Amino acid sequence: MKNTLRSQLGYWLILTSFSLTPSMGQPLPFEDANVIFITTDLADKQAYQAISQVLTEHSILFSLASDGMLISTKGNPSLSSQGAFFMGQVSVIGGLVKLTGRMHLSSEIDSSGSSERNITPIRYHTGKSTLAKAGFMYLDGLAHKLRPVLHGVIRYKVQKDPQRVDTF
Repeated sequence: MKNTLRSQLGYWLILTSFSLTPSMGQPLPFEDANVIFITTDLADKQAYQAISQVLTEHSILFSLASDGMLISTKGNPSLSSQGAFFMGQVSVIGGLVKLTGRMHLSSEIDSSGSSERNITPIRYHTGKSTLAKAGFMYLDGLAHKLRPVLHGVIRYKVQKDPQRVDTF
């Protein structure tokens, strides 16, 4: 009888945890994830300072914007070899750090000088390597560098339209 109750309780706990997980975000990247969140116990200003320190230590270009920080990989050899660069945004609101971004093809600018159609939103997928996946993996690597200083947990989500990432 005791074992039956334990197994039923265990079953319901596992079922409940799986049913709640999608609403809170996934702890591992999943198909079409395009936004990364990191929880933090730091105040927003302290979180921005910690993020700035990590970006500086890893020689990642960044600038301050009204709604967060803009980051760029212009000059990064691993992405430049693909003829692309990453533009991302980091924002901190109430203990939640949001990371999102887009890949830009730097070598294909049309005759009008516009590169709008050469922008690929980042997203994770399990298939072959693409520019969108390369951008997501770059941002995921950055999230793992930020996690220790933010004292947080990384979660992945899909958002229909992550905020537009402006240029420097």
